[in-house]
Amino acid sequence: MSVKIHLKEKLKDTLKIHKDLRSESDIEELSSIVGDIKIFENYKYSAKLKLLCRHLEYCSFGIKQRIYTEGEEGESFYMILSGRVGLYINTNKEGKIRLSSIAELKEGDCFGESALLYGAKHTASAITTTNVELMVLKKEDYDHEFKGDEMLIQEKIIKFYKKQAIFQQIPEDKLDFIVKKTKRPIEYKTSDVIIKQGSPSDAFYFIAKGWAKAVKRVDFKKSQSVLDPPTARDYEYKNFESKIIEIEELAKGSIIGAYEALRNLPYNISVICTMPCSIYKVSLQDLRFLDLYEMQYLMNAAPAPLLDSDIRTQHLNSTLWTTYRNNFVESVRKEKNFKRKFNFRMPPVKWYKGRSVTPENVFGMPQTHMKLPPIDKLIPMSRFALGS
Repeated sequence: MSVKIHLKEKLKDTLKIHKDLRSESDIEELSSIVGDIKIFENYKYSAKLKLLCRHLEYCSFGIKQRIYTEGEEGESFYMILSGRVGLYINTNKEGKIRLSSIAELKEGDCFGESALLYGAKHTASAITTTNVELMVLKKEDYDHEFKGDEMLIQEKIIKFYKKQAIFQQIPEDKLDFIVKKTKRPIEYKTSDVIIKQGSPSDAFYFIAKGWAKAVKRVDFKKSQSVLDPPTARDYEYKNFESKIIEIEELAKGSIIGAYEALRNLPYNISVICTMPCSIYKVSLQDLRFLDLYEMQYLMNAAPAPLLDSDIRTQHLNSTLWTTYRNNFVESVRKEKNFKRKFNFRMPPVKWYKGRSVTPENVFGMPQTHMKLPPIDKLIPMSRFALGS
């Protein structure tokens, strides 16, 4: 989050006001600014965020002061208003413990999110490299306002994950960690793209609510053997055409992109929302605590995508069926229009004894009503020829 200079100064002035003395306008200003912070963006403009803003505090540190130490219990969340903070980890080199820098945070950066959300221990030490001003939110204040909502969301996610075949063999403590990293569903609008064919895969997804469709761009040969994949020669002489094929509809509980993500392959398909969707995202970083056996189970449980040859066959069958259906519907339409020109209830026309002619007979309709005379009573054709 980057805060403009005038907003930054305004934010500092408001934070320096004791939380019990802040007015409603002060709370409004704070919520409008901190609502853009990632961990609060789902509560932007909500009453919950305004309640939380009453607990935000101002804090400052001098140069080379330690804010917290690696391994300590997390107690607060921080956002840098001015200055820089270095993150360090302890390394053992030649029997000596030394601090090694892993990152330097600047104005607008946040740290301590894991402590705030999960009460996790700090994985690095935070030490100031300049004079620093911070916005601070203590975990106890956050839990007081948000813990109930977060627990309900987490329980809902873990209940959903336990029903998924891909997580059946994952230990409960590791599944809890994955759920905590998921946090809450991501909201997509109609026509939003969840994954795009050919893009790098760094996560897989579950549909928690809504519908989406899986589509793929497939190349076809411009020849009679459309089921065969284009060759290098076909591509060279442009003897191919690309088509966007709709593969299937995806509903609640469907898994997206797991096969490719777990094998570090580009996404094989694109998935587009056909209505607003709630999506759970599982990042590969969230699976780093799984052992080799558990990762192998995930890879085996992930459904494999359709091969291009299967998609071509499916598309050809669908095309043939659509052509047949359209032709059949057109023939029925023409027949109905043809029937409207005749009155099939008109009395039969006498042709000769024992046989009648109606429009059904004339135009090839069923002739079940015709009564033919016995063969032995038919007049021989030779008599007609002799004029008798």
